[in-house]
Amino acid sequence: MRKKILLFLFIIAACFLFAAIKVNAFPIFSSNAESCFKPEKNSTKSSGILSSLYLSPQSSFIYYSQTDPEWEDYLYGGRDPLSKYGCGPTVLAMLVSNLTSQTVTPVDMADWAAEHGYWSAGGGSRHNLIPEGAIAFGLKAESLSIRSPEALQLPLYYNKLIVLLMGPGHFTQRGHFIILTGVTDNGNITVADPFNPSNNAVSWPPELLLDELSSRSTAGGPVWVISASAKMEQES
Repeated sequence: MRKKILLFLFIIAACFLFAAIKVNAFPIFSSNAESCFKPEKNSTKSSGILSSLYLSPQSSFIYYSQTDPEWEDYLYGGRDPLSKYGCGPTVLAMLVSNLTSQTVTPVDMADWAAEHGYWSAGGGSRHNLIPEGAIAFGLKAESLSIRSPEALQLPLYYNKLIVLLMGPGHFTQRGHFIILTGVTDNGNITVADPFNPSNNAVSWPPELLLDELSSRSTAGGPVWVISASAKMEQES
């Protein structure tokens, strides 16, 4: 009789533990291995045009989301889905599509990055994808060594874009590329976040962006100023 009671209590306890894990009552069982987590799948296309770039209502910005249903499941390097690992190719696709006469998609850029050795299996993109990729497509890439709000704001007034490699904070849990697109009247900065489109709808204090920069960057990062070459500017 005692054994039956103990067995009954064990079954009850096991059922309770399973239910608790399923609702994530014990965070120790959840994984924090990815740099960003895939949001709830939606059926709407999240890429498109962002307005109010460079403080001009006439300007527009071609925006791509790595979680766009059109390519979120595309395998970067034949292995890693763009939705989780594709911030690098997505950012580079936006740079090229906005600063040159070419229009490329995150899929195009993921294939190019993997072919040229910038894909890191299970780790996203190597940091040198941003400066070297920009140069390969005819753009200028400069490392920004001065870290101040003014240093972030100034290039944006001259039709340049800035890529930041972010560390843990509002944008990521590990590492993530975003683009700075413009400055608001109060000095905050607008962004193009390839993972979370909702971050594009608000402006961000430059001090916060500087505080959350990655401390483990290479290839001249974590801040790169990207602009059209003199030849491209003359042609345009």
